[in-house]
Amino acid sequence: MKQILLSTLLFFCVFAVSGQQATWTITTGSNYNWVYNFGTETGNAGNTFSGSSVSSISSTSTAGFLPKPISGNARVSTGSTGTPSFTLLNNSKSDSLQFKASSAGTVGKFSLYNATGATALTTIFTTVNFENNVATRADWTLASGYSTTTTSLFNNGTGIGASGTTSSPELFAVLKFTINATDATKMDLSYRIKPDAGSTIAYSSALSTQFNRSANYALELMCNNTSTSQTYKRGGVDYTVPTRNYHLWANGVRVEKATGDFNFPANELAISTAINSMVVTGNNSQTSSVASNDGTLTLSKISMQLAMSTLPVSLTAFNATTENGNALIKWQTLSEQNNSHFDILRFTDDQPLAVKIGEVKGNGNSNGVINYNFIDKNPQTGVNYYQLRQVDFDGKSSLSEIKTVKMSLKDDEFVLYQNNDKFLMANVNITNSSNVSFTLTDILGRTIDQFNKKLESGNNTFQIANNALNKGVYIGKLVVNGTQLVKKITIN
Repeated sequence: MKQILLSTLLFFCVFAVSGQQATWTITTGSNYNWVYNFGTETGNAGNTFSGSSVSSISSTSTAGFLPKPISGNARVSTGSTGTPSFTLLNNSKSDSLQFKASSAGTVGKFSLYNATGATALTTIFTTVNFENNVATRADWTLASGYSTTTTSLFNNGTGIGASGTTSSPELFAVLKFTINATDATKMDLSYRIKPDAGSTIAYSSALSTQFNRSANYALELMCNNTSTSQTYKRGGVDYTVPTRNYHLWANGVRVEKATGDFNFPANELAISTAINSMVVTGNNSQTSSVASNDGTLTLSKISMQLAMSTLPVSLTAFNATTENGNALIKWQTLSEQNNSHFDILRFTDDQPLAVKIGEVKGNGNSNGVINYNFIDKNPQTGVNYYQLRQVDFDGKSSLSEIKTVKMSLKDDEFVLYQNNDKFLMANVNITNSSNVSFTLTDILGRTIDQFNKKLESGNNTFQIANNALNKGVYIGKLVVNGTQLVKKITIN
């Protein structure tokens, strides 16, 4: 079985697998992808982080050693001994974090915690590579769970307990990867068992136990901490995860816990508690029984798929259309409970960060059809993307699907004319700063002038062609955000 798994895993290409990721099947709400990119910025502490009993935290507003996350926090820390280190790597394929394990029992630790919007149904994706070097021992632990602003295993300096009865109520899934004692080119996989505070910690080997060092493994951790079984779809096939269990995939292959059993048991995290955090620890690195920092793990492509909870509002219709130069947003609810309001969000290709452009009051509680509408009187030229954010009275929110409206320039917003010096001029009135392209041809289709230009919002006037034009008919074509307007002018 081990050899079959290894051969199968290595057959798959990591990059192809990433396009086939599992998705939770939920009847209400939405799957939201929380993505962490090691290359969004370099942080403010250089490319390498090390030291004794030190840590660095990056928040959404302030970067430490690591880049800023889109929500929550990113953190690295070192213990008092063992000198673990972290290095940010950049290459043409993927930005990543190289993590050298502690040479002692104390741990080095990387964590992402407090992701906004998480529920008890979460998937963690990451690509790992256990570097095949001279190290003959190293222990790596990957865990998921719940963290708040208070101290937890996701934001302190301690490791994850491997024995005894010490309680860690924040932990859900815990996997351990260890260099094989007889074949140092392999990694053994085991899973942690501690279902409640009073039980004794135990680790058990998974049936599919070995991973090759030096190979990339795209891991998918399907975590179900809800009170019922949950289904996800992968490659067109449905899979079910029982309550308080999780599935593990590696390069498109579902990993077996035991023969025919793919359900790994949860640890202490209370049922229905959100899974909003992940942590990786590394320690006990040795080379030929001598303490070293040769044990190396590279992490990349980290994301969490959050099956976001749905507020008790049944949205039965949502549309966006053009009307008299405006964008008309319409939606309909079948029932509402505790519904405070709807935020109307808009973004464009040039401005991909969604902004709130309006708010419509909800109806609190209702059991009948209610129609809503909102008029965007200042849509942007090109494609406008609209989304509803429904907010209840407790501040919880849920996002709708996205609708698009394509807005073209109005005829009178693009004017060609000849000035007193006989030069051809253009006046363009646009609602948002945009890059435009302009082409001028004669009646025979020959290009007279062609250029790209950035225009600011409002009226823009610029000259076309460097010289006065000969008499004749000319055609000007302006392209703004994928939409074009054509004007004809006669030069006398």
